Amino acid sequence: MQFVQYIQLFYRMYRRIIIINLLISWFVARRLFNEEHPLKILVDSTEEDRFSKLVLRDNTDGSIQWTGFSYPELSNFVQMLGREEELHIKELKGKFTTWKRILMEVMREKCLEEAEKSDRALQGPNKSIPAAS
Repeated sequence: MQFVQYIQLFYRMYRRIIIINLLISWFVARRLFNEEHPLKILVDSTEEDRFSKLVLRDNTDGSIQWTGFSYPELSNFVQMLGREEELHIKELKGKFTTWKRILMEVMREKCLEEAEKSDRALQGPNKSIPAAS
């Protein structure tokens, strides 16, 4: 199977055009036909096309006919999906670890603020807490 055919199985190329109005902006995505050439589209783009770009999207419509593949090809796809899954899991764990660290730091700061407030309340209105060195 050629690389281009493989890419076409899993991804579709779209031209994303951003339309900007005075008050709002939105985008329109148009799927490129197999006969269109993405590089030629980019080279031929005009000044009006400066807000457009080409994007690859997953082919999530389920149109892949898996029965047409040989056993080794299917095995290769399974291995690739496994690597992709591991990568996504690693990325997610990294994001959640970062968020957890940030939240724990904010919680620690809030706890210290609450402790300072309660210490001030116990000492009375005219007494202050000496600064810690």
